[in-house]
Amino acid sequence: MHTNLLRNIGEVARKFTLISFTSFGGTAANILYTRRVFVESHNPWLDRQTFDDLFTLGSALPGPSFIQLAFSIALLKGGIVCGILAVIILAAPGAIGMFALAMGVRRFPPVLPSAVNALFSGLNCSAVGLIAVAGYNLATSAAKTPLTKIIVRPVVLVAEVFVTGAIATCYTALWLFPLLVVVSGFTTWGWDVVSLKIRARRARLQQGGDIPLQHPEAPAADAEIPPHCPPAQPPPSESGDEKNTGNDTEAQSSHREHSSSAPKDFGISVRAGLIVLVSTVSAVVALVIVRARIQSPKPLSLVTNFIIAGTITVGGGPVVVPLLKEYTVDPGWVTAHDFLLGFAILQAFPGPVFNLAVYLGALALPSSPFLGGFLGFIGIYTPGILLKLAVLPLYSRFASHQPSRSVLKGFNAAAVGFLWGTLYRLWHVGFLKDDGGSSSLDGDPWWIVVAAGAFVGCQWFRLEPFVVVMGGATAGVLWWAVTKT
Repeated sequence: MHTNLLRNIGEVARKFTLISFTSFGGTAANILYTRRVFVESHNPWLDRQTFDDLFTLGSALPGPSFIQLAFSIALLKGGIVCGILAVIILAAPGAIGMFALAMGVRRFPPVLPSAVNALFSGLNCSAVGLIAVAGYNLATSAAKTPLTKIIVRPVVLVAEVFVTGAIATCYTALWLFPLLVVVSGFTTWGWDVVSLKIRARRARLQQGGDIPLQHPEAPAADAEIPPHCPPAQPPPSESGDEKNTGNDTEAQSSHREHSSSAPKDFGISVRAGLIVLVSTVSAVVALVIVRARIQSPKPLSLVTNFIIAGTITVGGGPVVVPLLKEYTVDPGWVTAHDFLLGFAILQAFPGPVFNLAVYLGALALPSSPFLGGFLGFIGIYTPGILLKLAVLPLYSRFASHQPSRSVLKGFNAAAVGFLWGTLYRLWHVGFLKDDGGSSSLDGDPWWIVVAAGAFVGCQWFRLEPFVVVMGGATAGVLWWAVTKT
């Protein structure tokens, strides 16, 4: 047993270490590379359906969806130890970089040099291309029924308009993202219920009339039928005739579907998951009550703010950034200049946007920066990880049930819509100006070319995402060298 655990720890450390140093561009930009490593490799750890489900659950729950996805994959591979190790490995490079930035931020000039702004703009362009690739591939995977094809588009439109408008400008609607997830999931479930009733009614009408019954193996009414269907192959003979090899693909597909619907062992029971859920919610409520009733010390107030942010943030970076600003700048713990500077330089570090909490925690406690950074890391990541740990055994128990599959399809469609909303938002603030502000990437045709090149290189030439990211950074520096001469 110990040998297997050590082997799993080694495999988790090896695979996630490479991802941790190349995960630029945020969650959306790294979903594609993660799927290549763990699903499309020669030795996959899980099937595509399970990957999509785990990504969907991470997007529907509070916290960084990329970290939660990695935690789930490692948990499925080797248990809770491997899951925690994956989280630490993925978050550590960016968290350490942001902590170092907090230690030296006082020595930075009021505005960044032009070359640095151009480099960051190139990184943002490559991130836009990678997000587009991830959104395109996940949308293709999610579009399994006519309804999910319809759901993706409205979610994209709502995410684009509302995220860039209401949340980014006014920030008064934290309920938007979870509401969209819930509505999408239950709308898909309702569609499937109605479809089943319609099919049952048609079957009864066919049984009562002269219309012959549809063959049980015929495709469903909403299934896509190719323009030419080859004649059915004869049933396999007991002697294993070579003529039956034409059905190998169908057999393999059936086996994959069966394996994807089989229960997954995450090493935690449903009862334990419910205990984790109740304990997490109770702890968060207790912290909020203590902070409201008692004049708590600054470290306790700080970690409580980070825990609240990590508990209610559904939607990733676009939601957590203004929330962290409200919880650290408004109380006077961090200046607005230091916050904006940290957010700008954050793009140059790998890992999730949630690492900004480490930087803000270190600045909020100048007398104990190590404690502040640690509280920021624990506070922002722990709630989402615990909630994911509580939900996974429920997913393992009910994922094969048809109502659960229907709801997950809707959740997945909503999650893909959030990716496109993230792309739209990053596009409109991706160019960093010399005065410290930002503007849309369409201000110069060069940035459009860089973003399009990132998409083409990753989607059709199969370039690794970190190569695309380095190419974007190089393109940004080249733009600066040409325009400033």
